[in-house]
Amino acid sequence: MPSALEGGDIEDALSSQSNRLLKRNTQSEEVIRLICNEEELKSAWTLLNKCFPEDEAVSLEKYEECYRAAPHLWFGYFDGEKLRGFLRGGGQKDDHYTSVGSPHDPDGETMCLHVLCVEEQYRRRGIGQKLMKAFIDYVEAKEANIKQIILICHAELIPVYTRVGFTLEGRAEVKFGKRSWYECCLNLTTYGSMTTDNASESASVPITTGNANGLKSVPMTTGSTNGSKSVPMTTGSTNGSKSVPMTT
Repeated sequence: MPSALEGGDIEDALSSQSNRLLKRNTQSEEVIRLICNEEELKSAWTLLNKCFPEDEAVSLEKYEECYRAAPHLWFGYFDGEKLRGFLRGGGQKDDHYTSVGSPHDPDGETMCLHVLCVEEQYRRRGIGQKLMKAFIDYVEAKEANIKQIILICHAELIPVYTRVGFTLEGRAEVKFGKRSWYECCLNLTTYGSMTTDNASESASVPITTGNANGLKSVPMTTGSTNGSKSVPMTTGSTNGSKSVPMTT
């Protein structure tokens, strides 16, 4: 039986991204890039199930559906060939978070950050913040119609996102799992000036960004807007596992 992810549409969608969001730490095998194939998608789904409680689980079929709709919005943090963390996004027309796993709307002006999770032994190294920074930079550069990025998270994780520029909007109306969710928003019209004002306070890690035709060096900040050098990925699942729970 053919793979659910086989076909020129996925390959074309990925190759249409001008820089493939390749960000590499030249001192190691660690790289942030797009999730590119079925095997990597299954690794992301497996990692998701390790990080989230059972009542916040999503089927592999649903993940394949979401991937087909927007493969260019699935970012992975790889250590060599191993996926250690990932993030996925999707556009929508509504200003506030409406539903978990909603289909990507390319005409929407709001970008949802649906999932962020990092493998347990790789936490507290700033990987989650690097993924968010890469995602925000991509949306600013390539998604001209997007005015804001929104997400929902559990209460104990609100500081993780406010440290990188998100603002708490209040309790979310979304019902998913047993726990309450809170909505946070990043206004892209003010984000650029905020990061510029705090650039002198952020620690920098040399990485590269580019495409198959070449790479160039750029700084990637690992500091938050208040000058701290990392964002601790706190625990928060209901089944006792240490996780970075956001919606799926």
